[in-house]
Amino acid sequence: MSVIIVLAIILAFPLTREWLVVKQTTWARLSQKYRCRVRFTGKYRRCWWAVFTIPGSKYETVASVGHASRWLIRLKFPPYWIAASSQGLHLKRNVWNVLHSELLIP
Repeated sequence: MSVIIVLAIILAFPLTREWLVVKQTTWARLSQKYRCRVRFTGKYRRCWWAVFTIPGSKYETVASVGHASRWLIRLKFPPYWIAASSQGLHLKRNVWNVLHSELLIP
């Protein structure tokens, strides 16, 4: 019984962090509109940093995700995976990001 309680406490921290990240990045709102209904079978590429902007007289930054680094070798996992197909732009998070559904932006 005590093992179950300890596991629940250990799992509570990453799941709470995951929920907070989803709320901060508005990924949940994007997934309502752009959820990928058919699994993409092509090859994804690692995406360490991306900035999404709205073009106009001045570029307005909508979201800045990930982090830029000058190091050639990275010892951690990329925050995003990206791919392109004839249907649009495919975005997904790592497997353990259970609340981040895969996106397809036409």
